Amino acid sequence: MNLFEIVFAFLRRFATRLRPAASRQEPAPRPAAPAPVVVPAPRRPGPRTLAVIRMAQLTVRDGERLVAVLATSRAGRREFTLRCSADLSQGARAGLGLDAFERLLADAEQRDERVVLHVHDRCLMGALLESASAFPRIDLVATLGEDPLGRLNAASIARLNSEAVAVPAPTRRVTQVAPLRVGTDASKSRRRGVGVGLATERGEIRARFFAQTSDVLQGELQAIEFALDSYPGRPLVIESDSLNAVRYLTERSRSSNRVHAEAVARILPRIKATSSRVVWVRGHDGHDLNEAADRAARAARRQREFGLGSDWLETMLGSITADCFAAAA
Repeated sequence: MNLFEIVFAFLRRFATRLRPAASRQEPAPRPAAPAPVVVPAPRRPGPRTLAVIRMAQLTVRDGERLVAVLATSRAGRREFTLRCSADLSQGARAGLGLDAFERLLADAEQRDERVVLHVHDRCLMGALLESASAFPRIDLVATLGEDPLGRLNAASIARLNSEAVAVPAPTRRVTQVAPLRVGTDASKSRRRGVGVGLATERGEIRARFFAQTSDVLQGELQAIEFALDSYPGRPLVIESDSLNAVRYLTERSRSSNRVHAEAVARILPRIKATSSRVVWVRGHDGHDLNEAADRAARAARRQREFGLGSDWLETMLGSITADCFAAAA
């Protein structure tokens, strides 16, 4: 038996219990003489009460609980009755809702009132609609609007939320990544194209050849961009021996060369986004990363100029890496 059938069976038994006893007995035999007919005065309907039943699983002080709220509004006065259960099963949920409905029905009988009711739980609402004829004092409303019943529903939500304990969001530990020192350099070919190289303080050496580069400054900017491409998202301290390239990227100087200006426009946002810096170092003046990057750039240029294979370039970069580590040791 599913949950809907359980709720429906309960309501059917409950309605049978409420039915007057005379309706369940055999009709009495008709008297021999007709009794005088007394017509009662028309009965005025009692006041209409608004009601909402809602249920939710909340984190309260004692842990996870199922909480049901019966919210009523009589003559503009709101009342909230709450019940909770440590049992989080669907059966317990249905039980809480039926308890709230039974209390509401008993109050309606005692007060001689009609009730306009909205039940948030679809299973309980569906079962009540199936048995609506057994509860003539209850008018069920499935859809809410911007009316007093809708406002009572909003108040019931707020009342439930007030029972929940605020659970702090897990604190997120942010690990600060130290900037990585990277030296960059470019080596211009006698024809069109430039080799670029980089070297890091960890002894990593990389090189690449850009065939369409027309001048050294463009190559120096490409070497800086090559470093950003090689370590995406990481803060870098990029050491370059090109004074013009560093000025364009640090002093916001504008180049009249369109190609240079476009390269600067690409690089600046990436530097800012990664909290990186570009600093100038004097070339061929004993700076280890600059010297290693210069050798890597020349190796990439020579490979292309002399038509050497990729194995030759890998061997050269390995030799530069060994020298870098040896120098650091």
